[in-house]
Amino acid sequence: PVAARWRAPGDLVEIAGEVERNAVLSRVPEPAVHDLRASAALGDAVPPDLSRRYLALPDSLPPRVVALAREVVSDAPTRYDAVLRLERYLRTYAYELDLPEPPDDRDLVDYFLFDRQEGYCDYYASALVVMARAVGVPARLATGYAQGTYDPEARRWVVTAQDGHSWPEVYFDGIGWVEFEPTAGQAALARPGSTAAAETLPPLPRHPPRWWQQVPWGLVALVGAVVGLGGLLAWLWQPGYAPVGGELVQDRYGRLLHWGGRLHHPLRDGQTPREYAQSLGATLRARGSKARWPRARRAAEEVPGDVDDLVEAFVESRYSPRPTPERTTWHIHALWVRLRRNLLTLWLRLPARHG
Repeated sequence: PVAARWRAPGDLVEIAGEVERNAVLSRVPEPAVHDLRASAALGDAVPPDLSRRYLALPDSLPPRVVALAREVVSDAPTRYDAVLRLERYLRTYAYELDLPEPPDDRDLVDYFLFDRQEGYCDYYASALVVMARAVGVPARLATGYAQGTYDPEARRWVVTAQDGHSWPEVYFDGIGWVEFEPTAGQAALARPGSTAAAETLPPLPRHPPRWWQQVPWGLVALVGAVVGLGGLLAWLWQPGYAPVGGELVQDRYGRLLHWGGRLHHPLRDGQTPREYAQSLGATLRARGSKARWPRARRAAEEVPGDVDDLVEAFVESRYSPRPTPERTTWHIHALWVRLRRNLLTLWLRLPARHG
């Protein structure tokens, strides 16, 4: 005997039992467009056990996200046509891996749709799931891997950590869960019976006014000071080429060593990266704990943990035979933005040496 656990109809989670061998027969559905359109009209009732999980939305979701979803879907007659319009609409947003961390106090989908208007697969997939649910279409987020690359000599597909991917799946009555691809950085899915799109999609939401559009003329002098500070930061940063993957991690570690020298705490001969991270973090925390400026004290508390994370990623990137995962690259890029700001704060506000 075996036990099967279902999260919802058509959503098998686990099969367990005391068996030595088992065989699994999987059917990969490739429904044609006319099958998807015939499955359900937009607005058809969704079974309660599906709607509780796959139509749920947080109460904090900004109303303008729901309004935009309804505008994009417009008068789509079927569930498939509604999701297809959402998919094609989201693919007009710019694909970008090099992004800062989103604000902690913002809904991610709202931030992506109305402010950032660029992102990678997590942004696109999350947006389609939320917008589909907003118009009554059951949807879920799936994570795993994209197709990878084909090795013709070995006659096999090679899938690595660099192919990590997220995508949305939508439930169709009588068919099950069907994937969609809203990410602009991935090829669009081709289905039997699909035709070129002829409908007109709404334009992207307008960006909120930028700060330079709101600066009064009396603050021109302040703008000049900001430009001067920007020149100083450009000199401090010394930007070069834009590394990726393991090169990015190792580049950020090199910049950390450069900042350690500025803060009069250079890497000593024979000191391992982990030893240096512990030494630098402890020194900056001790210096910052006695600073009068609250921002400097907060920076000193945040720096040690970020230094440890960066050094751990560097050690893995430098000595592991596996390529650096794409998610690690995203994490280190965002981490460095915060760490660099905190190091600059300590460099400006703390004495070079303490005690």
